[in-house]
Amino acid sequence: MFRRIASRIPDIAPTLMGGTWGGRGSLSAYELALLSAPLPTALKSWEIQATWQGYQKVLDGMLLRMGREIPVLDTLTDFLNMRSRTDLRHRRKILPLIFRAMGHMAENPRQSDRLLRIAGEVALMELEAAALYRTYCIPALVRGLMKTDKFRDYPIQRMMGTYMFLITMFQYPIDDPKVLKGLRIVNRMHHSLGLAGVETETERDLMKYIGLNLFQIGPAMRIDLTPAERQALCGIAVLVMQRMGLTIKASTLELEAFIAQYEAREFFDPNDPNSPRPEAIAIAQATQAALKDLPVLSWRRIHSRVPHHVKNILKIE
Repeated sequence: MFRRIASRIPDIAPTLMGGTWGGRGSLSAYELALLSAPLPTALKSWEIQATWQGYQKVLDGMLLRMGREIPVLDTLTDFLNMRSRTDLRHRRKILPLIFRAMGHMAENPRQSDRLLRIAGEVALMELEAAALYRTYCIPALVRGLMKTDKFRDYPIQRMMGTYMFLITMFQYPIDDPKVLKGLRIVNRMHHSLGLAGVETETERDLMKYIGLNLFQIGPAMRIDLTPAERQALCGIAVLVMQRMGLTIKASTLELEAFIAQYEAREFFDPNDPNSPRPEAIAIAQATQAALKDLPVLSWRRIHSRVPHHVKNILKIE
C-alpha cells in the first residue's frame, strides 16, 4: 500500500511543499496514508451517521483550539459597547452568531469550553469571510451573483446565512431537520442563481469548488491544521455535496490539489475586457466596507488571510 502511495508523491508534491499546505512540515507514513485514502461515499445509513459524527468530533476540537487564540471576553465587551444608533445597526448583523453561540453555551456543561467554543466560532467566521473573497475571483460565480443585488448591497447578511449553514453542519446529525432545511435552502439558492448543476464537468467542478470553499478553504488558510482536521473538513464537504446531488470520489490530498488547480485555471484574467471583473470588484469592496464596521470580527485578521493575488484582482489592498 505504501509503495502505491509513494508513487503518487510527485503528483502532490507541489501542494505539500509550496502550495496550500506549504510550511506544515513533513508527513508521517500514517498521515500520508490517511490523506491519500479515498473519502467515503458509498455508505449505509448508519455508516453515514457514524462518519459524520466522527468528522464533527474532530472539528469540534479544531474550534476549541482556535478559540484559545481569540480574546473572547474583550470581543464580547466590544460587542456590548454601543455609542450610537449606527453601532446598534452594525451589531444587529452579528446577532445570529451570538445567539447561536449562547445556545451552544447552554448545552455545554463546562464553562471554559463554552467560552472557547464561542471564540472558536468567531475565528472560523473570520476565516470564512477571507475565503469568500476567493469566490469573487471566479467569473462564472460572479455572473451568478449578479442576478441579485443582495451580495453587493447586503454582503454581511449573505455571509451570515452561509456561515449559519456551515456551523449547522458542524453541530447537528446529518438527518436533523435543521440540516435538511439548510440543504433545501442552499439548493434552492444555487438553482435560482444558476450555480447548481451536475450534468457537465464544468458544472460539477464549479459545484465542487463552491462546497470546498465553504468547508475547507477558510480553515486551510491556517498552517496548524492536523491531518485529521484536513480529512474531516474535506470529508464533511463530500458528504454534504453528495446530499446535494454530486458524488465526489477523491482523497483529501486530491481535493486540496483540485482547489489550487481550479483557482489557477478559473480566476479572472486581468487582460480580458469582457469579464465581469468590475462587478466583482464592486461586490468585494462593498463586503470590505461592511466588514470594517462589524463588531466582534477583526477586519485586520480577515484581511491578513486573503492571498495577495486575490487582493490585487479585487482591488482591496
